Amino acid sequence: MLGPGNQYRTRDASALAVFLADLEPTKRIERHTATFLKGIATTMLSNVQPMPVVEPVQAWGYKNVSLLAQTFVYAAESNNLATCIMEGYDSRRIQEILQIPDRYAIPLTVAVGYEYEDEKDFERTPRLDISETVFADTFGKPLLIVDSNDGDDDDDDDDDDAKVV
Repeated sequence: MLGPGNQYRTRDASALAVFLADLEPTKRIERHTATFLKGIATTMLSNVQPMPVVEPVQAWGYKNVSLLAQTFVYAAESNNLATCIMEGYDSRRIQEILQIPDRYAIPLTVAVGYEYEDEKDFERTPRLDISETVFADTFGKPLLIVDSNDGDDDDDDDDDDAKVV
C-alpha cells in the first residue's frame, strides 16, 4: 500500500509514467545475440582475467529501466515539471488495469506534474539516516564531511569542523 504522501501524488499528478522491465528479453533474440555471446566469453575468460559479471535478467532489466527513469526525470525537471519516483505499489493491479503482459515487471513509477502552490502537510514515510547509507572508502566506515565554508581563514589542519554523516 502506498504511504499517504504517494497516494495523493498518484491521484493528483498530471501523468503517472509506469516503467517496465522485460523479464524475457530472449524472445527478441536477434537483438540479444551479443549479450548471449558476451555471457559465454565472460564465463570462459573470467579464470584468465577480470571480467564483468553477467547479471540475472531481472537485475539487468531493473538497472536499465532505472537509468531510463533517471533520464526521464531530468528531462521533466528541466521543463519545470515536478516528479516523484515511487516504488512500493500494487504492481499486480497496475498490470491488470493497463493490461501489461506477465513477461514485464514494474520496477518503478514516476508521478509527473506541476508543483503544488501550497505543499500539503502529509506524514512522511520513514527513511534511513544518511549515516546508514553513505560510507567512506569501505562499507560501514562513516563519511566525514568537512565544512569548507565556515568563514575560518586560519590554516590549521584540525578537524573541528568535520561532521560524521
